[in-house]
Amino acid sequence: MKHHHVDSVVVRCIDYRFREFFDIWCKKHVGQHDLISIPGASKDIDAVLRYVAVSMQAHQPNKIIIIDHQDCAAYGANDTFTAHKNNMIMLRHVLEGLYPGVTVELWYCTLGYDMTIVQ
Repeated sequence: MKHHHVDSVVVRCIDYRFREFFDIWCKKHVGQHDLISIPGASKDIDAVLRYVAVSMQAHQPNKIIIIDHQDCAAYGANDTFTAHKNNMIMLRHVLEGLYPGVTVELWYCTLGYDMTIVQ
C-alpha cells in the first residue's frame, strides 16, 4: 500500500447541523486532512483511537483535531460544556501518549457556530 501524507486528522460528530460549517471551517483552518465522523466525537475514546490509528499509519498527520459541539445527542442529558471538555482533555492525554510529537487540538462549537479552543 502506498502511503500519502496529510497535515491533520479531524475527528468530529456526525450531526448534520454542523456538517457544512465544519467542512468550510476545515478548508479555511486545517488544509489537507483525513476526516473521522463519530457520534459525540470525543465521547467514544475507543472508537477515536481505533480510527485515528488508521490515519496515523496510512497518512502520518502531524496534528489531530477533535471537534465537539453543543446540543450533542450522543451526550444526552450530560451535554454540558464541562462534560465535553473533560472528555476531550482525557482523549488528548491518551493521544499524546500514543503519538508523541503530534499536536492535539481540541475545539468546541456552539449552536451559533462559534468555535472555541479548549485548553
